[in-house]
Amino acid sequence: MVRIRVLGQLAAEVAGHPVDLGTSLQRAVVARLVSAAGHIVSTDRFIDDLWQGQAPPKALGALQVYVSNLRRVLEPGRLPRTPATVLVSAPPGYRLQLDPDAVDAWRFPRLIDEAVRVLNVGEPATAIKRIDEALSLWTGSPYAEFAGEEWAVAEAAQLEELKLVAVEYRAEAGLALGGHAAAVPDLERHVAAHPLRENAVRLLALSYYRAGRQGEALAVIRRTRETLADELGVDPGPALRTLEGDILAQTETLQLTPPPVRPKRAAAPAAPGIVGRTAELARLTTAANLARGGFRVAWLGGDAGAGKSTLAEALARQLATAGWATAVGRCPETLGGVPPAWAWSEVLRQLSGVRPLTPELASRLAPLLTDDAPQVGQFWLARAVGDFLDEVPGPLLIVLEDVHRADDETLHLLRHLAVRLAETPVLVLLTHRPTETNDDLMATRAALAVQAAENLTLNGLGVADVATLVRERSGGSRWGRRRSSRSRSVPGGIRSLLARWRGCWGRKGFPRLIGCRLGCGM
Repeated sequence: MVRIRVLGQLAAEVAGHPVDLGTSLQRAVVARLVSAAGHIVSTDRFIDDLWQGQAPPKALGALQVYVSNLRRVLEPGRLPRTPATVLVSAPPGYRLQLDPDAVDAWRFPRLIDEAVRVLNVGEPATAIKRIDEALSLWTGSPYAEFAGEEWAVAEAAQLEELKLVAVEYRAEAGLALGGHAAAVPDLERHVAAHPLRENAVRLLALSYYRAGRQGEALAVIRRTRETLADELGVDPGPALRTLEGDILAQTETLQLTPPPVRPKRAAAPAAPGIVGRTAELARLTTAANLARGGFRVAWLGGDAGAGKSTLAEALARQLATAGWATAVGRCPETLGGVPPAWAWSEVLRQLSGVRPLTPELASRLAPLLTDDAPQVGQFWLARAVGDFLDEVPGPLLIVLEDVHRADDETLHLLRHLAVRLAETPVLVLLTHRPTETNDDLMATRAALAVQAAENLTLNGLGVADVATLVRERSGGSRWGRRRSSRSRSVPGGIRSLLARWRGCWGRKGFPRLIGCRLGCGM
């Protein structure tokens, strides 16, 4: 069994014994594969990343030697000329083929996802156990040896952000169990280190209040308001403002409510109108939290009907309740006759109701806002869009649907905004079909690699979620005990739905299709 750790100093074990991964560049091969989360890293990408764009003439040969050496270390018992099973060849490069629990950076998000799930169904004690298990994986900064490497920066930042989120989820679970007094010291240290994290301040203020320290609860909110105004020029978000008002009014809802007792198998949906996808929604929420510190993109892939739009809508609803502005733009199916950058036109027209346009800015944005305006150069139009979005109040979520069909103007605007809005709290969620990716989109992904906060690919729903879906869409929860088919037949609409569901599964219960056309995110 091979295990790899990157949450601190890079280390590996084989059958429970530490192994030497070799030189710094050879170790970087392992870390780079871990950062790819099991996906393929092409040899060209490897060469660019390992030698930072200044590869020696025989870089490919050196990479092949590193891979060969690592295979001997990670699979010491492998027979000559037999295929590798850990560091495997996968055209056009290599990938790491390990169980997700064998790599700490892969296991950590899974444990947090599980903690969020059980917390949402009223099991805070179990949530704390999962979070403690996740935090115990950390021995230092992620990818510590490679802090200066461009490919490691985004991955390390994402893991660090998720760690902060985990600390706050743990405090949330502790409060649900009545541990407000015990939570105060940890939250005080957390807020002192990260004074702009409003959710941490909310939890600390609530802990103070429940511990009978109302004055300190109001004081920490007041300090946060001053810090936000001084450093960012913004007011606290709705959650913190609401808590302050409730504390002043001594609202009864601030008192501890014991968690409801529920059957362990009960599961709450990830969000209204969505079945399953709890882990995926949690990962996108983490990406949104990361975007509070500046422009980020999240890639959401999947085949047609996989549920990309449904998940994007769920994220938009969730963020809207937290005070985010949201807008959606769609890349049209057919480009013939469609104005350039149509997706951005839809986004701007929606946001113009949030941030009214001045006459000067409306004139600069006319090519995207009116149908008969003369076209201007890409550079000047991109500057105008950036100026507008920079002044939209609050954090901003922009969803661009089906970017595998995006035209050049749409992608150019996206790349420009990544630079122009580098310090603006914006998350751009890009849905796409990986099988239809073209060269322009691949180039855009490469250009936005540093800003990438998440990269998700949706697979089909699990059997339990499919069953839930069928019950919800068919009214199955209202069925009585099964009667003889001779005395009562299944209603035609339900029979049709079940037939469509069965058509997605093979004889042995495995899905025939990655996506399903039941119309609700499968």
